[in-house]
Amino acid sequence: ENTTITANTATAAGGGLYSNGDLTLTSCTVTSNTSALGGGGLWLISPATRTITNTIVARNTSVDDADLSLQGANLTRAGVNFIGSNDGNSSVFPAGNPNPNGDLVGTDAAPLNPRLSPLAFYGGTTESLHPLIGSPVINSGGATALATDQRGLTRTVGAATDIGSVET
Repeated sequence: ENTTITANTATAAGGGLYSNGDLTLTSCTVTSNTSALGGGGLWLISPATRTITNTIVARNTSVDDADLSLQGANLTRAGVNFIGSNDGNSSVFPAGNPNPNGDLVGTDAAPLNPRLSPLAFYGGTTESLHPLIGSPVINSGGATALATDQRGLTRTVGAATDIGSVET
């Protein structure tokens, strides 16, 4: 919950996070990670149960599946997510803004940019990536039970919740 995963490198798959077990990401930001194989941001393997809620996975790099590689089923979307590129996962996250599931999803040919600040302290005790003015993640999230963001500040400010670990 409310976690930033950024600037990591893997010599295999899953630059930001590699998981073959159950995983829940709620209001997280996964960006600027690199892997030598697939899933620059996330590499998630079956038979695990995965839940992704109100999370940004964008601007990651790898040889293939730059942002995420979801292998197998068992994915639950609970809220709106921001996926920079759906390369290799178009059936799980169809492209569109918003797509039929309510997620904001780009493609390799037209990736979405969440427009985030550099990693720094923007209040709270941990560094984070703050949405910049005009960011498509601002007021675009779905319902979340979280009362605060990564910094410990109020989770929903404005018309709706922001997607990712930080509320603007």
